[in-house]
Amino acid sequence: MKGACSTVALGALLALATPAWAQTTSSPTTRSDVAGTLGWFNGQKSVPDNYNGRNDWYNRSLYGGASVGWYWTDNWKTEVEGGATTEGELRGTQITFVGRQTSIYSTYKFRTARVAIGQQYQFLHNAWVHPFVGGGIDLTWESIDQSDEIFPPPPNSSPQVVNHPQRHEFHTRPFATLGFKAYMTPHGFFRSDLRLVANGHGLDEVTVRFGFGIDF
Repeated sequence: MKGACSTVALGALLALATPAWAQTTSSPTTRSDVAGTLGWFNGQKSVPDNYNGRNDWYNRSLYGGASVGWYWTDNWKTEVEGGATTEGELRGTQITFVGRQTSIYSTYKFRTARVAIGQQYQFLHNAWVHPFVGGGIDLTWESIDQSDEIFPPPPNSSPQVVNHPQRHEFHTRPFATLGFKAYMTPHGFFRSDLRLVANGHGLDEVTVRFGFGIDF
């Protein structure tokens, strides 16, 4: 399923990029730009929980990143971005019955680092505000820490803490973005966007971002 998502995303990226490469009749007003962004990161993870099912979102994580863009025309731009998130946390509870009831309270901590390659279409020409839409491929390296607090049945009521080895996962997924770029000076701008990352079953990540940049 991940391979299918990657193939679809790559095909979409190439389809978006083809019109841009074909439109070379005139040089764009701006050739390239760089920007830094901060955002509020929301991630969906599946953790065992007897009370809330297995799916949940963690939303106490911040995102920070930097991007470099290259304009093929005034409307088409290829952008490469690198970024990382702060630690987010989910908790789960499991009840087991081996002879007598045992409660396990688990804490999961997630951090990500990523590189994203995408194509954007920027509306309007040489204006102070440019709405844009885009999409591409997101490559994510995720670190997961898990610790369990185990409460055995009486009379052994003292909890036992178990720290698991850190796990690492790699994800290749398509993303989409919708936002705007607003100029404060002839070359300095403010930008904001909503970024969505999906897998074969639905949304994996939602990030609301803002930042500042400069073009050349």
